[in-house]
Amino acid sequence: MSLTAISQPVAQSAILLVEDEVLLCWVLEEALLETGYSVEIATTGNDGLAALEGSTRFDLLVTNIQLADGPSGWTLARRARSINPDIQVLYVSGDSAALHEAEGVERSLMLSKPFEPDRLQRTIITMLAA
Repeated sequence: MSLTAISQPVAQSAILLVEDEVLLCWVLEEALLETGYSVEIATTGNDGLAALEGSTRFDLLVTNIQLADGPSGWTLARRARSINPDIQVLYVSGDSAALHEAEGVERSLMLSKPFEPDRLQRTIITMLAA
């Protein structure tokens, strides 16, 4: 069953995906696009920061924690919340979920790698519907 048969986005939401593993970034981008949301990708911490500070207002930040070239996902999430206090944050990482409690921003979730694309889709739809 396709995800679109499960749920359709209520409104067009903008997602920023920050992932430095390029192949994984493509897979995640495809999964996010299947949800019907607008997706912008960044493959470094610096590119993610530039996107956050740009003209697009994102509804959701999906970020790896350990990023090449620039700030970490933890830092990006804090910066995102300083720009837009209502932004949802989803960390995707192979790092320990226990770190999420200590380092993550409030009202955020973490998906531990590896995970199936449909789990990411369900999580995103739930987060943006809230």
